[in-house]
Amino acid sequence: MTPVAAISTSLRHAWHASGRAPRSELYWTLGVFVPAYWLLDRIAEAPATPALIAWPAWAAGIVAFVVVVSTLIRRMHDVGHSGWVVLLPAGILFGAFAFAFSVGLTALMLIGGFAAFICLIVVLSCLTAPSDPAPNRYGLPPGAAPEAFA
Repeated sequence: MTPVAAISTSLRHAWHASGRAPRSELYWTLGVFVPAYWLLDRIAEAPATPALIAWPAWAAGIVAFVVVVSTLIRRMHDVGHSGWVVLLPAGILFGAFAFAFSVGLTALMLIGGFAAFICLIVVLSCLTAPSDPAPNRYGLPPGAAPEAFA
């Protein structure tokens, strides 16, 4: 998939996380939107930035975040996993920290952080795995003709 095709596909599918995304789409989306999100966040948070510039930069940063998360979910669909798996490391980390702060157990924060790190490694290995060549419950492989699987 070419860079332009990958970015346009990511933008078209940003507001619904259904379907599948090949590895190239994920790589191009991360390569463009993560630095863009970082740059827009720096602009919006700069102390000398007027509100006329900060609000559009903040809104564009939110759009970039949504595009990346949607592409991550569709990539998990492409390897045959649920898109919710992408949120698992953040959920484990948040839950462990919330519980540890309420109880006051520093060791639990370390264990939760380690569990979230292990979970992140598993998710990253799924995201970089080869695509499922056959149709799965999330649809046909990207770029496949429907009549090829009839």
